[in-house]
Amino acid sequence: MNLTHPEKLVYSPHEYGPEVFQQPWFFEDSFPENMEKIWDEAFGFIAKNNIAPLFIGEFGISNLDNYDGKAGTWFKTFIKYMAKHLISWTFWALNPNSGDTGGILSTDWITPVQWKIDNIKELFAPLINEPVAIRNKNMNTKGVHMKPKIINGLLSVHPVTNAPGSLYLYRSNGALVRKAAGVSMQLDGVCSGVYTAVWKDNRNHSFSSPVVIERK
Repeated sequence: MNLTHPEKLVYSPHEYGPEVFQQPWFFEDSFPENMEKIWDEAFGFIAKNNIAPLFIGEFGISNLDNYDGKAGTWFKTFIKYMAKHLISWTFWALNPNSGDTGGILSTDWITPVQWKIDNIKELFAPLINEPVAIRNKNMNTKGVHMKPKIINGLLSVHPVTNAPGSLYLYRSNGALVRKAAGVSMQLDGVCSGVYTAVWKDNRNHSFSSPVVIERK
């Protein structure tokens, strides 16, 4: 099958530990060091070679101690793998009544399962900025609009304060794609999609704006 725009096909594998599928690699002597090669061959090459968007549609866990701790080892290793390769994801599940993994919520459907939050929070998106009016009051500055522009593959923003800073580009899941000192960065190798540009100065001020990248 030949796709006219193969970079627009989103690949969405599901990844689970031994609580769901007792795969032989969980019980090899080389576990968990063997996992990166397995993930690379299964789906990681898509992200590493910038072939197309890669989105982990499901991954989850019930108990870190299950299978003599192998469940937790798999879980933490996979989180580091996704963070390392800037892979987008969704967690299975929000609701607590998923038989294999439970959920982010406890059985009261209100209280978060804190240890799950603590483990996946390194993958979270950055917090949304305060409303502009509040930010202006707190910072005593009018320079709050970034006005991002992309010209010839260069993303640039208007300086928002006089202090030096850096420009960051994030995916929708909060994974950092690129960082550059100053107010501009090259976008070579970045796939089409909707991203968030964040500019931070050395006074701990930050501003964000959506950025749409289109590849023909």
